[in-house]
Amino acid sequence: MNRQLRRAQEKQEKKLEKEKEERRNERRRRLEQMRAERRRKAEAAVAKRRAKSGSSGKAPPADKAAEPAGPGPNDPGRFSGALALATVFFIILQGVLPAEPDQPFESYIKAGFYLMLGYFLNLWLLRRQHVHSFVLTIMAGVILLTGTWLGFLLRPDAVLDPVAMLLSLPLLLLGAWLARLVYNMARRQNEG
Repeated sequence: MNRQLRRAQEKQEKKLEKEKEERRNERRRRLEQMRAERRRKAEAAVAKRRAKSGSSGKAPPADKAAEPAGPGPNDPGRFSGALALATVFFIILQGVLPAEPDQPFESYIKAGFYLMLGYFLNLWLLRRQHVHSFVLTIMAGVILLTGTWLGFLLRPDAVLDPVAMLLSLPLLLLGAWLARLVYNMARRQNEG
């Protein structure tokens, strides 16, 4: 009787082991399909990028190691696009709502929002691997700065804040530079 039970158990264990192996093989097959699909999409994107830059006369990179990798889960700036939009909203809100001229740190707070805008916008563009992220960040900041200050100048009751006006552009540049610094340091750390 014990021999029959042992054989039945061994048969059951072999059957379970075979099912496990089939599940593993199925999972491996699905993973390989997903990886192949990702590789195909990445190659299509690279080919599309090369086709765009083909007219500029640049030679394509020799191997895949020269291609920059996409944003990884550990790269900074996961929510930087949303934070950049929120910063733009608050900058515009500050331009629309009248402020008390007696508050001492109001100028620094207004200029500080441009630091945040430069940081978050440049980080978002860097994460999306935009080539001219720094220039676009500065242009967007200058356009927003010009628009808000023209709004102040066009309103007769608005009080011009020269300290905030003078600090906004340098802080925008500092924020964009800090974003590039943080992004490059994180990329080096993730690679090494």
